[in-house]
Amino acid sequence: MTDSSQRPRKGATITEIVIPVRGDEATSTGTPLSDRRWVASNSRPIPLLRVTGGVDQGLAIAIKSSGIVTLGRDPGSQVALTAEDISRNHARLDWQEGGQLTLRDLGSSNGTWISSGDRLEKDEDDEDCVLPPGETFRLGAETFIAVNLVPHDEALAAEKASASRSEDPETGAITLKVFQESYARELSFLGRQTQAGMGFVAVALGTAAGSATEELRAEVQAILKTLRRDSIMGRLSSRSFGILVRDGDVMALQKICDRCMGAAPRARFVGVLVPSKRQDASLAKVAEFAALEMESLIRKNLASVVLEYRPNRP
Repeated sequence: MTDSSQRPRKGATITEIVIPVRGDEATSTGTPLSDRRWVASNSRPIPLLRVTGGVDQGLAIAIKSSGIVTLGRDPGSQVALTAEDISRNHARLDWQEGGQLTLRDLGSSNGTWISSGDRLEKDEDDEDCVLPPGETFRLGAETFIAVNLVPHDEALAAEKASASRSEDPETGAITLKVFQESYARELSFLGRQTQAGMGFVAVALGTAAGSATEELRAEVQAILKTLRRDSIMGRLSSRSFGILVRDGDVMALQKICDRCMGAAPRARFVGVLVPSKRQDASLAKVAEFAALEMESLIRKNLASVVLEYRPNRP
C-alpha cells in the first residue's frame, strides 16, 4: 500500500525516469526524456506490468508502445488473465510515451481497485485514473498487478522469462499455458499409438475459498505425490486443477482418483477418458464436459466419478 501522498489522483503525471547508458554520465532522475538525448533507445523506460498475486502470479507484460492495453479473461486481451472472478473485458490501461499511464474499469462485475482502497467506477464522463510508478492495483478479489517504469531491455527480458515459466508459484502445479500445450501435444498423438486413450481428471479442491496459500499448496502437493511419472497436474483457475494422464483406460483413471482422494479427502474428482478416436476433444470441450459432471457429483455428495467423453450427451 502506498501512503496518501503517493495515491493515484486525477491530473497527476508519471515522474519520468532517466536511465544513464554509462556510469560516468549518471544524472539525477526527474529530467524530461526529451532533454536527455544521449539516452539509448534500448534503455528508454517503458511500463512493465507484473502480476504479484492470484492465479496468474509471476506473469509479466511489457507495454512496448503507446496506446490502449486491455486486461481481461478474453484470450484476445493484451493482458490475458485466468482468474474466475475477472471479466472478459475487465479494464484498460492507456500509456502515452513520455507522459502518463492511466487505468479505467470497463464495467467489470467484480471491480478494479487502486491502492487507496477506492474502486474505480465505469463512468464515461469521468477521467481515467492516473497511476504513478510503483503503484499496485487489483482486479477482482485476488489479482494484484504492480506497474513500474523500467529500461526497455529489462522489461523485454522480464516478459520473456515470464512466458517461459512452467510452474505456478502458489501451488507447484504447472501453469495453464504449459498444461494446454501438453494436452494439445498428447491429443495430436492420440490414435497413432496403441493405447486405449488418454485421460483428464478435473479436480475441485476442498480447501475453503479465502484460505491461506499454504493450505492450498499443501493440498496440491499431496495430490502431486500420488501421480505417476507420466502424469502432470496443471492449475486451470483459482481452485480448479486438471490432471493429464497420457496413457490410460477407465480402470487406470479410477485408480488415480482413488489415490488422489486418499491424499486430499475433501477434494472432488471427475475422470474423463478420451478415446483414441476422439482427436477433436480439445481441452476446452473436455473441461466443460467435466465441469457439468462435477456439478452433478457435488449435488449427489459423491467424491469421484469416471466416465468416457461424450460430447453430444442428452
